Amino acid sequence: MIARFTIIIKIVRPKRTKEEKIKIGDWTKKFILDFKERYGYEPTNDYVEYMVEETFPRNYNLSMDWDFENMSSKDKRKIDAITSVDFEELEKVFVEDIKERLGFLTDLQKKVLWMVKVDGYTQTEVARILNTSIANINKHLKKAEIRVEKYKTENDI
Repeated sequence: MIARFTIIIKIVRPKRTKEEKIKIGDWTKKFILDFKERYGYEPTNDYVEYMVEETFPRNYNLSMDWDFENMSSKDKRKIDAITSVDFEELEKVFVEDIKERLGFLTDLQKKVLWMVKVDGYTQTEVARILNTSIANINKHLKKAEIRVEKYKTENDI
């Protein structure tokens, strides 16, 4: 039996209260420091804004009305499984797995590749953050890309 459900989304996005803004400001400072300590550079503004919205969602009045009366217990268990996934922990495992698989790159190549391709920094921003020239960043990025392509070819990926 297919579960019937309805999703109603209110498009209005409520404004943040003064207390929320203070709490978000404090959280943001800590988040940036923790990120910088973990990865060695600051996150982009877009990523910080994304994480603020994820951590402090606004009330959109999202409701899902499931027809539990006519659902089998097997279907109900699937819903419980979906709602109990720890996505933050899953993301950490995924990120660490990717970094481990890039072990054939130098630390600097990994860092530059990650900052440009994953975090979305420009080469100019990466050069400023790492206190080096744009040409040096471009060199390490190109070498990393070549090594990744070679690895993919050799391993049929």
